[in-house]
Amino acid sequence: MSIIEGSSTNDIIIEYVGKADGVIITARISGNNGWLKPGEASVMVTGKIKTYGGGTIVNVLATSNGTPIADFPTNGGEYVIDNIKADTTIVITAMDSNGKSNTKTIPVMIKIDNIPPTVHNVTAMAEELKIKFSATGYDNESGLKHFSYTISPEEGLPIDKVAGTFLPGQEVEIISTTETTYTIAIKAIDNCNNITETPKTESVKTEKIVLTVDQEVVYVGTGDTKKVTATIEASDIKNRELEWISNNPEIAEISQDGMITGKKVGTTTIMVRSKGNNNIYCLITAKVGETLDLDTIPLEYVEGTTTGTLSRAPLKLTISTGNNWARYEMTLPEGVSRVSAEGMYGGPINRCYIGVSFMDGGELVRIKLYGQESGTNWPIGVKSADVPAGVEKRFELMLARQDYNRWPVQFQIDKIVLFYD
Repeated sequence: MSIIEGSSTNDIIIEYVGKADGVIITARISGNNGWLKPGEASVMVTGKIKTYGGGTIVNVLATSNGTPIADFPTNGGEYVIDNIKADTTIVITAMDSNGKSNTKTIPVMIKIDNIPPTVHNVTAMAEELKIKFSATGYDNESGLKHFSYTISPEEGLPIDKVAGTFLPGQEVEIISTTETTYTIAIKAIDNCNNITETPKTESVKTEKIVLTVDQEVVYVGTGDTKKVTATIEASDIKNRELEWISNNPEIAEISQDGMITGKKVGTTTIMVRSKGNNNIYCLITAKVGETLDLDTIPLEYVEGTTTGTLSRAPLKLTISTGNNWARYEMTLPEGVSRVSAEGMYGGPINRCYIGVSFMDGGELVRIKLYGQESGTNWPIGVKSADVPAGVEKRFELMLARQDYNRWPVQFQIDKIVLFYD
């Protein structure tokens, strides 16, 4: 292969003899961006030939290594000189009708580069069904132009992505539609169009990876724990191992089996991802609420036919006799957006209600966490409700006993947790 070099890639003005008349020649060379094949080397001479002083151009002579170049234009313009095989000197001489002349000499040097470039390294990987690869290479003389690649098998690949070219430093991304092992073969091409004889290959395996979690938002009180279950489907065993990360462990910690522990009131993000492929992940929002001290919360009797008996830790309201009822309330702190009551238990046959109330345009609005008309002893578990912002809210607990009840009735709450905006 060969490389062509000219004396300049910029216009060069040759000053004419005399100040009032003469010939001016502007010339430059170019050819295939400077890189040419052996035996097919060509140079394009682009020039302007002008005369000053009232004369006209009467003769233009161009030679290549002393041999006249036929049909060289007398008014300049573009002219291609073909089949340059060795170092060449192009000389252009112009004369006007007043006998003034000027000469422009353009040296053209040919260098031979027949050494194929090498592919040093191929970096290839698969992210699920996405194939990514790049390469580095080296050439002694003319420099790398680009790399070429082919991928086999063709199954699952876009037809226009099975083969192609890419530049040094470029990363190629191709999306497959199937799980299989692909072999990528890469060659290097230099600026003299030499090409690597034996390609460098790398294999990657695509797979479908599906990661899911059983909950995307977790509410947990300070000091409490909640379990998140993640399920991953992957054909490669190294991608099935999971890693759990908390964005802010001061708010919520996460164990490697998905157990979230509330540490401080606030909100943070929990990530679970594949250890073998960090681009496969799910995000869980962890909201940590304030767990109230049941011994000190200001829950007070507000109305009813009896005060009943209110005991604490756990919080338990009991009505022993008669067709009686009682309601207790407390004002919630500003900024509460969600209330959760946990570990509730009622019995034996009663009517009970817990919820949050607030005033809206002069009307009392109640949001029920739980309400039961009648029933036998039952565990209720956790009940939560979102509540509006910007209004004063009160937490309510009400219990009623009917005459036909043979036993005292009671309602119990083990924990109250407040979540904030």
